[in-house]
Amino acid sequence: MNQVIKMSVGLSRSGINHIIRGKKILVQGASYNANDIVEKYLDKIAKEASSKKISGFSFDMDKIAGTWYWYKKDSPYQIYATLGWEGQDELPLSLSNVDSGDPIADEDDKTCKVSALTFDLKKDVSVYLKAVAKFIKKHGVK
Repeated sequence: MNQVIKMSVGLSRSGINHIIRGKKILVQGASYNANDIVEKYLDKIAKEASSKKISGFSFDMDKIAGTWYWYKKDSPYQIYATLGWEGQDELPLSLSNVDSGDPIADEDDKTCKVSALTFDLKKDVSVYLKAVAKFIKKHGVK
């Protein structure tokens, strides 16, 4: 059950319309690497998500691989939902078997869209959590 949710990245508050990964950008007279800005912001989203539960699932992060996933004690499933995975401006969602780690395929999955990152932490965390909750509900994961 793999699903990709498209996300465009924008920095509306700083006056930048779009961020292009790997490029240098100018923010208030200083040069920053776009990857660094996005990476730090995604870390904030992960920290906020770690304090939440969705249908009994808890957030965790594999710090070595950099993946974000949701797990529930005694559930045979994990949901991988890593925002910004491999530099993509989308949210790939995948349901995996806890014991084998194998993905559970579902050909009927459709792409769901979510709004662009606003760099309003509360709003972006809410969008992320709603996308994961929708995926869990859609697939009847328990």
